[in-house]
Formats: sequence, C-alpha cells, structure tokens
Amino acid sequence: MYEVEVELPITLGQFVKLCSLAQTGGEARELITSGEILVNNQVETRRRHNLNEGDIVSLLDSPYEDMRFRVVGI
Repeated sequence: MYEVEVELPITLGQFVKLCSLAQTGGEARELITSGEILVNNQVETRRRHNLNEGDIVSLLDSPYEDMRFRVVGI
C-alpha cells in the first residue's frame, strides 16, 4: 500500500488522477462512475466524494495488492 500525502480537502476524482490511476479527468470520471474505484473497500461512484485522512482508495478487481493508496493529510 502506498501512502499519498495530500492537502485536504481533496475529492475522489482529484485523488485518482494524483495516484496515476487515471491520466485525465475524463478517465477518472469514467473509472469512478462505472464503479471501478473502491473507497475503504466499498464502491464509490461520486467523483466529488471528499476523502478523509486514512481513507484507502483502490481499483475494483485489481490483481495487485499493492495498488492501494492511503490518504495522508499534510
């Protein structure tokens, strides 16, 4: 799992781009609205969902255990 330091508040869409799970805002929106992004092991389909310190963001059905990102506020 990677710890990603961010300035809070941050939206899920911004965080997905920051972690390079998506290259563009459009890609991030598609991943999120299609239900492919998990926040704390639950599908989240709202791009503007505000993340909190300690939240864990991952890809649904990712074969890589290390493709999980923890939100760390600075």
